[in-house]
Amino acid sequence: MKSFWIDTSIENRKNFPKLESKERADVCIIGGGLTGLTTAYYLSKTNLKIILLEKSKLCEHTSRKYNW
Repeated sequence: MKSFWIDTSIENRKNFPKLESKERADVCIIGGGLTGLTTAYYLSKTNLKIILLEKSKLCEHTSRKYNW
């Protein structure tokens, strides 16, 4: 099944560098789906340092239906 999210945002999606050094943060969010991104967005409005970790691309599997 095709994904509306991926099909309509492919040109605007950035590639971020792989984390290859030690970083310090107040909050580390694991997973760049809708929940992780929403959490990171709202926490970014505070004075906290946020790190968001995702193993592939942000929202890559968010709106895709799988036939297991």
